[in-house]
Amino acid sequence: MSGYQAPDHPLKERQVRVFMIAGVALIAAGAFVLLRGGSFTTRHEMLRVGDMSVSAEERRPIEPWLAGVAVVFGIALLATGARRKATPAGAT
Repeated sequence: MSGYQAPDHPLKERQVRVFMIAGVALIAAGAFVLLRGGSFTTRHEMLRVGDMSVSAEERRPIEPWLAGVAVVFGIALLATGARRKATPAGAT
């Protein structure tokens, strides 16, 4: 059966698209945190008496190594998506 190429499967195309979009999103988010920094806020309830409560908000930075991991995983997803896109549907 030389010369035969199975048509691309729609599920494969969707999967490749998801890998590529997720990869770009991870790279963009990781690069943003690496370049600009990022933080998140946590809220702790300190005291509760009846209907009244006292809470504290704490702003915590996102560690730069987490942003680096996001960039690396994003690159890996892009490479996986590109490799799957280049591989014919019938090939393994």
